[in-house]
Amino acid sequence: MPNKTRFYFILDQCELCLKKYSNKELFPDYALYFDRYDRMIQELYQIKHALNSGNLSNNFRALEITNMLDMNDPDEIKNHILKLNQLYTKHIQKK
Repeated sequence: MPNKTRFYFILDQCELCLKKYSNKELFPDYALYFDRYDRMIQELYQIKHALNSGNLSNNFRALEITNMLDMNDPDEIKNHILKLNQLYTKHIQKK
């Protein structure tokens, strides 16, 4: 299923982006968000596991990780998470 492949790709992109900004040496301004970014990464793992096992719920309006975004997050993180949520709401929900 192409949507599933695309979903995995965006999940991976989100994870890489969150890990990038979790690097306290490269991005010290975001160090106070490290714990939240770690929880977001854990949420991505749970989404990936649910997708692998076929248990990804298709009756939510949005993925929980979207609610974890903060207005102070870098645009790069926001864009990746919103792309993930958009794909979920457009394609995964229609299953």
